[in-house]
Amino acid sequence: MKKIILTLGLIGSLYANNSLSCESMSEKEFHQKLLEYKKSIDISKFQNPKNINDTNREQMQQHVKQVSFNGNTLKQCQLILDIRRYPANDGRRYKALLSLNYDSLSKAEKKLYNTVLQESKGNFFNYSRASVISKDMVNYPLVYLTMTNSTIYEFREINHKVKRYKVATDMVNIPFKAGGIQAKQAYISYLNNNHNSNFTLPRVKNNIDELQNKVRANTRKFHHNHDIQLSPFRIVTKDLKNVKSFKKYNKKVLKRTIPRGAQIKYLHQRGNTSDCVISYDNKQWTISEKQWHDSIGGL
Repeated sequence: MKKIILTLGLIGSLYANNSLSCESMSEKEFHQKLLEYKKSIDISKFQNPKNINDTNREQMQQHVKQVSFNGNTLKQCQLILDIRRYPANDGRRYKALLSLNYDSLSKAEKKLYNTVLQESKGNFFNYSRASVISKDMVNYPLVYLTMTNSTIYEFREINHKVKRYKVATDMVNIPFKAGGIQAKQAYISYLNNNHNSNFTLPRVKNNIDELQNKVRANTRKFHHNHDIQLSPFRIVTKDLKNVKSFKKYNKKVLKRTIPRGAQIKYLHQRGNTSDCVISYDNKQWTISEKQWHDSIGGL
């Protein structure tokens, strides 16, 4: 019994108070800790039911708790070794990141974790602004992108923690929920170059983009040749936020919100852009084409 308690105390001292420096441990040191851990497990004295009493039952419970604690500590060390060992394009790095509890890491381990995470975000930056999960996902950095069979996986960082999301695909059409043309094309190219896929942007989507470009061009042309028969006054149906003044007033460019229900007056286009110059509250303001359509409701 004394041998068990002494061994337990020795091994426990190696792990207590996060004194085990996983972030700088070598493979050799890790395997040595595994051997020490294995030797520390000894329940032979407790195997005979006749020997069990209140005293050694409590000792057995303490032993089991310590073995469990040491095992969890070594498991965390193994995960930290994995994020150090595997490169940014290796899925084993991200399985380790998924399993690590950031809040339980030491200061030095968090520094390593954040360094690895920053490298991963940089590696997948070009694909981060597109997502097959939801339109909200583009607000969170992509740290890993992969695909197995007909399932696409996105690993995103949310509040210092890596979370995994997945969506099924028919291997023909890629189910984008968000992203511009360039971001989607980069996303597709990455999957095609690194996995057994042959995705392309749907032709229908390209046609829609071409149609939208024509509509914008016609809108600009209409604004430049503004029909005097069309009333220049409009009612704002949605708050126009952070509108900048077209001219300087008291040598300053002003910024304000034009509230819903206000009446504005269309004046002219701003140079060779699609921006509109409007009049409100005896001052001239500039709003974008998107603001015009979102808050004025079209021509």
